[in-house]
Amino acid sequence: MTKGTIVCLTKYGVAGRIIEVHPDGLVMQDELDRKYFCLESELTAITESERMRLFG
Repeated sequence: MTKGTIVCLTKYGVAGRIIEVHPDGLVMQDELDRKYFCLESELTAITESERMRLFG
């Protein structure tokens, strides 16, 4: 996954964009500017329309 990809972190029920890519994981930021460090395996890439449908 690359910076800017819209993703869903199902473990916490949040969606956002990848803002940083590190060798050991990724940083995702949600709409409330909360940041989550996670492994790529914990994320699912989704479209903007899917994000809106799931999370409003």
